Amino acid sequence: MLKSLIQKIKLIRGQEIAIIGLLLLITYLNSILKLLVSKSRFKETTPVVVIYKGTWAEQVVISGTIETIYDKIVEHGIKTPAITVIGPVAALTKDFQWVQSLPLFGLRVVLLRAMAQVQDLQTVLGLLGADVILQPMINCRYSEIEANKVDSELIRLFNMIIFSSVNGVHSFMKALLSSGLDSRSLNQKIIIAVGPKTADTLKTYGILADYIPSRYSGEGIIDYFSKIEVTNQHVLVVTSDISKPRIIDYFEQRGIRYTRLNLYQTQLVKDVYSQIQSDDIVLFTSESTVTSFFDRYPDYTSIKAVAIGETTYNILKTYSLKHISLAKESTLEAIVQCLLDL
Repeated sequence: MLKSLIQKIKLIRGQEIAIIGLLLLITYLNSILKLLVSKSRFKETTPVVVIYKGTWAEQVVISGTIETIYDKIVEHGIKTPAITVIGPVAALTKDFQWVQSLPLFGLRVVLLRAMAQVQDLQTVLGLLGADVILQPMINCRYSEIEANKVDSELIRLFNMIIFSSVNGVHSFMKALLSSGLDSRSLNQKIIIAVGPKTADTLKTYGILADYIPSRYSGEGIIDYFSKIEVTNQHVLVVTSDISKPRIIDYFEQRGIRYTRLNLYQTQLVKDVYSQIQSDDIVLFTSESTVTSFFDRYPDYTSIKAVAIGETTYNILKTYSLKHISLAKESTLEAIVQCLLDL
């Protein structure tokens, strides 16, 4: 294959024929083509390729010749943004269609969180060919009022702590440092992290989680507490103001002592410029992303919804959606596999 391409390129180099690339000139393309034919270097049979929205999910590639290409792009309704390539290299289009061979090419995937929270996912999906749209629905704001509760007295109170999110880890450590304490204060505490990303974030502060449930959800934590002795335990639950952790209900039922710390507030993003199309794939990472999305777009029931975790999946099922898929784990591998299975 490679040897064949090299031979074709050598043949092209041997010809004294110009290769021209035109950007954003679809409106004037017909006039340009007629002008080129009048030059001795170009013929009506010279290969031409027009690439509409190159590397995007909507990419369309139209091949033809100087004589036929304009009628073809009119037939397909091609407009800007498009690139036109004129010359022998245009005949190699099929040999260089690397974008189309990527596993997620043709998919438009909408992420509902800010770039800082989904940068790794955005990068991986883009490298696999997806057209990734960032459309943050919520902002997380650090709560100074709740942070002031983090002091030596609170630290002495609990012997177990649950981190359910990356935001929770960052917020707690910020509050801890602001009070003149650091990670050494968590010595002898049992630390539970929901999901590998939360555990990895703890590592950046020099903290290793004692337990990561195999199910990255409240149900996974409940499974853990159902198997251990909880007498004399006091659990600190680090969460947000609008979160409804099932573990809280479980603690109430079993009489387990706990303190809830709403260290960050979840707020709707205002004045969103919508880039979402009704048939996009939309990734939902939490209950708050679901409710904020459908509060803003109640009629977008034809989207292909992908839920990260069973809790989010169950919330999505309460809406009249035609397509809901489940990524059981909040890992890059699980999310990518879910998209491949669509």
